[in-house]
Amino acid sequence: MRRAAIIPVKRLSDVKSRLGTRLEKSERVGLSVSMLSHVVQACMEAGFHPVCVSPDPEVEKIARTQRWGYIKDRGKSLNTAVEKALKSLSAQGYKELVVVHPDLPLLTQKDLKQISTLARFSDAVICPNLDASGTNIVYLRRPRAFHPRYGRNSYVRHLKGFTSRGFAVKTYISLGTALDLDTPRDLRLLSLLRTSPQG
Repeated sequence: MRRAAIIPVKRLSDVKSRLGTRLEKSERVGLSVSMLSHVVQACMEAGFHPVCVSPDPEVEKIARTQRWGYIKDRGKSLNTAVEKALKSLSAQGYKELVVVHPDLPLLTQKDLKQISTLARFSDAVICPNLDASGTNIVYLRRPRAFHPRYGRNSYVRHLKGFTSRGFAVKTYISLGTALDLDTPRDLRLLSLLRTSPQG
């Protein structure tokens, strides 16, 4: 079965502005590109064709150089970007899609494979962020039934969006899927996790 990972990427000039007190703009761009490459690698190892959707020409250049998929977006909103990618890839014959944010530095192919396993018994799998206010990953067995509701409290709104229409939905949480790098606090947590002794 053909499966693809939709990875929405902002304009690099706008990425990670909340890290501005800790990182210079060039550092934020470098960090974002590094995390994007990490997420793409995890998706490929889990058997997904990675497709970036972005308005940024530099992201397009990276994607085409690396032979990832690329869909040009106008940059209006995350919701419209994901909707465009869902329609495009569904029309290309992809039956199962996963939407993965590009700022998950601890994401692994094991996470994505476990999510895929959960999806065998449901219509969708949602992965919230650490405080369950946002949505970092959505696995879709019925892509056309998904109406993106990204923004504040998107995890709850996505959950209700599925259950209110009778779709079976499961939640998957791990550090790899929940830790998104947005704030100085997230950076400190990532540093702590990477320096902690492994038991």
